[in-house]
Amino acid sequence: RGQSWVSKQNDFNSIAAYKSARLDGFKDSGCAQQCESKRCLLTGATNDQGQEQICCAWDTYLRMAASESNNNVAAVYVRMIDYDIISKYLTNSITDSIHCYLYDTYNARTVWFNALLSSFFIWILGIATCSFAAMRAADDIEAIGKHSWSLADRHSLVQRIISDSNQDGPNSLELTLSHAVGFIIVASIVLIFLFYLDATKLVVFIFTMSASIASFITATRPLCAHFLKRHADRPLHFLRLPGVSSTPTLVDLIASILSFSLAIWWLSQHSNPKAGPIGSWILQDFFGICLCVLFLQLVQLNSLKVATMLLGLALCYDVFFVFLTPYLFHGQSIMVTVAAGRGPSRDADYCDKYPDDADCASTQLPMLLMLPEGLNSDDGYSMLGLGDIVLPGLLLALAARYDAANRILRNKFVTATQQNRLFVPIRKRSYFPLLIIGYAAGLACANLAVAFFDFGQPALLYLVPSTLGLFCLIANSDGTLSELWRGPPELSPSWLHDELIKRASSSSANGAADDLTRNNISSSHQSSLYQAVDDATATIPTEHHALLKMSV
Repeated sequence: RGQSWVSKQNDFNSIAAYKSARLDGFKDSGCAQQCESKRCLLTGATNDQGQEQICCAWDTYLRMAASESNNNVAAVYVRMIDYDIISKYLTNSITDSIHCYLYDTYNARTVWFNALLSSFFIWILGIATCSFAAMRAADDIEAIGKHSWSLADRHSLVQRIISDSNQDGPNSLELTLSHAVGFIIVASIVLIFLFYLDATKLVVFIFTMSASIASFITATRPLCAHFLKRHADRPLHFLRLPGVSSTPTLVDLIASILSFSLAIWWLSQHSNPKAGPIGSWILQDFFGICLCVLFLQLVQLNSLKVATMLLGLALCYDVFFVFLTPYLFHGQSIMVTVAAGRGPSRDADYCDKYPDDADCASTQLPMLLMLPEGLNSDDGYSMLGLGDIVLPGLLLALAARYDAANRILRNKFVTATQQNRLFVPIRKRSYFPLLIIGYAAGLACANLAVAFFDFGQPALLYLVPSTLGLFCLIANSDGTLSELWRGPPELSPSWLHDELIKRASSSSANGAADDLTRNNISSSHQSSLYQAVDDATATIPTEHHALLKMSV
């Protein structure tokens, strides 16, 4: 771009004019008008007519270095275009004395403050994401408590039993000890694979597809269903796939198009160095939050024993790949190298001139939340890996579900005199808010350690003691540690469902006749109700027959 030919004899009146133009960068040439620097330089090439080739002069910032000179002359490098602006003001000045002020835009205090502010907001974002995802993981337990279990309305109770028995909700995976061990083994293999091979494009593609699905389930479909209530259940039979029992609705179509479009647009902007804040980090954080919420809804811990195994192995995995691998892999930390991504393979000066060159592209894995440390993305980012959210989040989800189950058991059919003889002990302390505080403290310690050591830290080194250790200490003081270690039965929605039916039945067994009289239920209505129960038992699993009849 911006190259042309000049001739000493034809383009200039004299040799002196040629030398002056050469020193001035051939500003009047057609080549200079196409250049950002407004100057062209000789390349040394000549053609058959004796003309010399000129091309655009690069106008990039020079890296300043310390001088060994003892003089106190202040100096600064500026670009050619900046020099033109300064010269213009000096030429047009009518004062005898000219004062030039150099403003240091790279202020160390400003940079430090921006980095601190970014770290604070990524800390807030991490806490909010982990807490929200853990609360959403308890939705299956909370849904049971939202329904009335009062036997004054036995017909609604019967319908509740039938609907719950026939409902096909989303299946969640309950982690076991073998799952915990297998997870760490697979994670180690994948991490080493990413260290040796540049599979960034494959990982980014998988992330894009996963992000579109996660955003559809957790964000776009609920939002579309809320704003399009009238059309939420309108079926689109032409979109029904063979072998699939459910029929897509208009809301499904709109939400899926929106999620997929956002994911594809993020993919197109991910590796673009000139992408705006939406393409560079806002959408990535949105997708990361959606993935965390969906993960904690699909994967659950139901005992402290499995939680201790998983988080303990994850802690060892994190420490090994951050601190110990430099001794085994020629000074390189595998975790830090993979998390930081691959930087440009060419030098900085070359990449200033050719920012779109493939060798100047930086590749970074997208499985993290990130916030810029300044108005310019070149200032860097504060980052938090999704693994540092979902792994402690599994423990917070366990606490949230356990609190929700105990809250339901405490509020349904329980009096002060009944609490001593209930099958499950009733607690008044909630573990979930305490674990949020523990997670916040651990994440703050991890950020402080990064700032103090100026090196990437294994966040689980601080998060596991502040969450798992705190949970065990509080549970031990409450006398529920052994129960949580084995796995409390109330974490199972089906067990909690049946337990509430038993309590509802026993709480009204002695006063059933009085209750029927108070509600003006005649004998004919009672007979109709019992007949409905007999008809309903044919449509629900056998194990619910006794509970259904006992509740009535």
